[in-house]
Amino acid sequence: MVALFIVTGILALSAVGMYNALVGKKNQVRNVFGAVDTLLKKRYDLIPNLVGAVQSYMKHEREILTEVTRLRAEALGGDLTDDEKLHLDQKIS
Repeated sequence: MVALFIVTGILALSAVGMYNALVGKKNQVRNVFGAVDTLLKKRYDLIPNLVGAVQSYMKHEREILTEVTRLRAEALGGDLTDDEKLHLDQKIS
């Protein structure tokens, strides 16, 4: 009879231990998903900043390309003196 109580007690303690372990694992999974959600939100919040930076860089590149194209056309366009050629080369560089 005492052995039956001991076995029942051991089974009950192991069941409680397993339940607590499962609850702990479930909480760990929730914490990890929460951390992933936080990191993804930070990443998504940075996308508009990246788009803005790229747009201003595109504007800068467009201006430089337009200026270089204009200078190249001017250099190839006509008869220039040596001083004018040197000045254009310095601008292009």
